[in-house]
Amino acid sequence: MKPYSYFEQSTDTQKYLKSLSDLFLNYVRLLFSDDELIFNKDNFFKVEFKKSIIRGLIRYNVVSSDFLSSIKSDFSRIKKIDKETISIDNLYLLFHLSNDLSEEGTYHVDSRIETFTLWSPLVDYDYPSINFFWPGYNFFKILKLLKLNILRKYFIKTLQNPKKNNTYFWDGRVPHKGRLNSSKKFSAAITSNVIFNNTNNNFYGDKLSTYTNIDNKEILADFEKLLEFIENNVLIIENSEEKFDECVRNLEKIDNFQLNIKNLNIFSFALSLLAQRTNTLIDNQLNTKISNLIDLLALRLNTENLSSKDRISKSNFISDNDKIKFIK
Repeated sequence: MKPYSYFEQSTDTQKYLKSLSDLFLNYVRLLFSDDELIFNKDNFFKVEFKKSIIRGLIRYNVVSSDFLSSIKSDFSRIKKIDKETISIDNLYLLFHLSNDLSEEGTYHVDSRIETFTLWSPLVDYDYPSINFFWPGYNFFKILKLLKLNILRKYFIKTLQNPKKNNTYFWDGRVPHKGRLNSSKKFSAAITSNVIFNNTNNNFYGDKLSTYTNIDNKEILADFEKLLEFIENNVLIIENSEEKFDECVRNLEKIDNFQLNIKNLNIFSFALSLLAQRTNTLIDNQLNTKISNLIDLLALRLNTENLSSKDRISKSNFISDNDKIKFIK
């Protein structure tokens, strides 16, 4: 199984990519200090929230929809298939700080059926970015079952220093992992999945409620308002986990914080990502409660957030009555 291929984007796709790259760099300059662009686990929470907000802002910008439509045409042309026979899901931003230990991946597959992952750098990479286990998933699984993972290194193909205006793609069934950003600057790419319409699997890419322009001052003001609420309630839980229910009551009192940005999906998506990563970083009872609180806030802003809904429905720390209130 070929690990990956690539193609040069069309002129239109490059135009949309440049717009997204400019947006991304604007948001990085807006939200990050220079010190925060180098990974430091001591400020993980605040920095991770900033990264998640940028992911939401990029995902819901109307240029992302234009880019996806254009890259879909590019891909169908390269593969010599009718573009009406494929669908493409919503864009996701990958954003790795220098030495970003929170983003170093583990081997995984993007799908168990025939799909393609499209991966487009927003900046030029100065380090090897992705490892691919080229023999494929079945052999990968055999090595794992036989406890012969030490042999994986003989079957690795690495994507070396990818560049802007190229889109790299691979079969979603190929095991791969993101490598640690060993360079001195941050890296970023946008990714999406292509699926064939004749499969029996439901496609999970829904049409997004997009926006055109948001004032930087509004982004900063809303970020500070949300961060203050989260940090105040996290402090309550850290001082006494028994006061978790008090924090849930605090959530019931708010009225969407009267946020400046009316597309609440942006912040709900960002908060859901933050909740997931908070619990993944350190899986213990305290972090799970903090993660649950952030998921509840995500649902307070958008009751249709499926990822947060799923985690809250399975929570052992939230009463059935509260689940009913937040999961409508």
